[in-house]
Amino acid sequence: MQHSFAPFRFASTLCALGLCLTTAAHARSIPGQRVQVSAPCLSALHVVTDSALSGAVEVPGPWPAGLQSTTAADGTITLSQAGCPRGQSLELHTPSSMPLAIDSPQATHIVIDDRSGPMSIQAGSGGLDAGSTGAIDLATDSSGPIHIGRLAGAARLRSTTSAPITIDQIDAPALAVYLAGTASLNAPSGTLKALDINNTGKGHASFGGTTGVAALHVQGDGGISVHKATGTLATERDGKGRIEVNLPQTTP
Repeated sequence: MQHSFAPFRFASTLCALGLCLTTAAHARSIPGQRVQVSAPCLSALHVVTDSALSGAVEVPGPWPAGLQSTTAADGTITLSQAGCPRGQSLELHTPSSMPLAIDSPQATHIVIDDRSGPMSIQAGSGGLDAGSTGAIDLATDSSGPIHIGRLAGAARLRSTTSAPITIDQIDAPALAVYLAGTASLNAPSGTLKALDINNTGKGHASFGGTTGVAALHVQGDGGISVHKATGTLATERDGKGRIEVNLPQTTP
């Protein structure tokens, strides 16, 4: 009977040394002031807003193969991937206000919880699904759909191939959008102080809310429609696309 307990005693000894032989992953906490993720070969990246964190990020689950962490003198945490192992995913917990940068122009599917801090994102064919965001600078030259639940900060969005951009609700000071290829914008409701849309492609850009200032430029076959502009309006057409502003309210 004594021999049957030996494996458990051995495991307990290892646990006491911090080397538990279990499938449970131990959270890894990394102190810093901002975080940058440059791991384009991840299959999935989930950025979780964690109210319990301050001045640090945490990886609660398995550490992806090849992922490396460095912290600069200014407090910038950089997570980068050596090589390109497939099938790896990362769950990253951060404070809501921590500045976040993601450079993932390949097939990584990115999910971002509600957050207030500024973000800079290079997205790829895996697309992006974000909740409520603060200021955001986003670019994609791929096909993955971009979805933002609520835009609450100034934003610059650039889609140059075919990725559609959808924003459910906008309550922000300013939005600048650049479209090319067959990329499109659909933002059905909200308010802005300033809206700038440059559509050089074939897709359509639509904003169903109200803006103060509007600068609208069409250079291709795709058009622009804005429900209401209450202040200065500047339009320019160098292509076949139409620009429609101050549209009548549609009834269901």
